[in-house]
Amino acid sequence: MRKDNVPPDRINKNIRWLTARRDALLKRLGKLGPFMGGSLVLIGRTCGNKEHCHCAKGPKHVSLYLTFAEKGKTRTIYVPVDMEVEVRRWSQSYRDLKADVAARVSRLFDLKPKADFIVEPIETFRQVSSATAEYLQPAPDGTRPGIFYVNTYQLASRPVWEREALFIHEAVPGHHFQLSIAQEQQRLPEFRRFQGPTAFVEGWGLYAETLGYELGLYQDPYQRMGALAFQIWRADRLVVDTGMHALGWTREQAIDFMMSNMPKTQTDIVAEVERYMAIPGQALAYKIGQTHLSELRAKAEKALGGKFSISDFHHQVLADGAMPLALLEQKIDRWIRSVR
Repeated sequence: MRKDNVPPDRINKNIRWLTARRDALLKRLGKLGPFMGGSLVLIGRTCGNKEHCHCAKGPKHVSLYLTFAEKGKTRTIYVPVDMEVEVRRWSQSYRDLKADVAARVSRLFDLKPKADFIVEPIETFRQVSSATAEYLQPAPDGTRPGIFYVNTYQLASRPVWEREALFIHEAVPGHHFQLSIAQEQQRLPEFRRFQGPTAFVEGWGLYAETLGYELGLYQDPYQRMGALAFQIWRADRLVVDTGMHALGWTREQAIDFMMSNMPKTQTDIVAEVERYMAIPGQALAYKIGQTHLSELRAKAEKALGGKFSISDFHHQVLADGAMPLALLEQKIDRWIRSVR
């Protein structure tokens, strides 16, 4: 096994070669759709600019945060540090948020999972290499609830402002709802109950973040800023992912772009860019999934007018497990025709 690292430019060259062969094949088959390089960069830039505009209209101290962040600095609200006491307090804050969201979620959902979930800190041996938070779906036989894990490693560096957006992405009505509901559909084959396209699964997680406003969350200006910063982050990931793997960007170009557009530190951004170098298309799937879900909702609202029900729409999206976005669109179109 070679011990030297493969240069990023060589990786990009190989990916561009493979992409050209793929696109040529898709073109011959008549399947070359609009979601390719230039279109995706445009979508990402448009989404990112929109969220920056929302931030600029917010409270003055939120705009100041983004101004400082764009200069490579951070102005984050941090939790105080008192080790075990603060770890318990940090975890309890998410348990309190769980109860708060549970009291609100019925206004948007009539289909809910039977399984519950608990909030736990990530185990010490996994903390360093783990994300800020993650979700583990329940045991299929009901012997274990789902688990919303929160990372308490270096707690002083964990920003409070991302708490609500992070929770509704990973837990309710995000991954806990989507994954648990799919798993509980005994009529579906196993591959539909336990697997699914990233664009659907993570697209739902990002879409769930946007529901925070309708759930009455994001009232605190810092929580609202956190939600908008999350959307900027995902839009910028789409630009960077496509830039590197379709348009020939270098690692440094990707880092510079994110540094000029994201409220994150350089250390975080370097880690993000290197993740996208290693997993082409993942960030793309997240944002395209969210965009498509939002478009389907807007389409249904326009078509149905006063007959549109948000809980019925969510029921249609979640009731049959994860599926390719094209199939989901066909399903929503059939539902629209049946309601009219």
